[in-house]
Amino acid sequence: AADGNTRIVGPDVILDGEAAQVIALAIHELATNAAKYGALSVKSGRVAVLWSVKAEGHEESRLCIDWEENGGPQVVPPTRSGLGTGIICEVIPYELGGNVDRVYRLEGVRCKLEIPAIWLNGSKRQDSGSSVDPICAMSGLSACPNAACCQMRHAHRGGKPSHAPAAF
Repeated sequence: AADGNTRIVGPDVILDGEAAQVIALAIHELATNAAKYGALSVKSGRVAVLWSVKAEGHEESRLCIDWEENGGPQVVPPTRSGLGTGIICEVIPYELGGNVDRVYRLEGVRCKLEIPAIWLNGSKRQDSGSSVDPICAMSGLSACPNAACCQMRHAHRGGKPSHAPAAF
């Protein structure tokens, strides 16, 4: 890595504590891989991390985080999925109802993470004081039609959704 090899740009946002943990794990995994194998492993490499809150059409607003590597070694897509790929590609959709688009381009990895704005502090979830599971709340439900699923998720989260904010 070298000075000036990163570009980090986006508005101030505050994430719900649970979302902050998941996003932090994903960013940590991307940074670790970039330092070991990607753009941050050579002086000429660059990483850009850009985020914004977007509303598209009639859909709910989303926090969009774009990770883009350039100038590193030529990228070879992995032949197997490891723990890090699972964290990025499985936990974000399952825990946060988000989307992940990870592309292994020859010039560098590009990863786009999107999570519903319901995970931003001050969203309707926090304002309402609701204990409704966030995945159900994103669907506009005031009660979960699959209570067993929500109970498993809540048990996994220590019994209730986390409402502690964390800065991003």
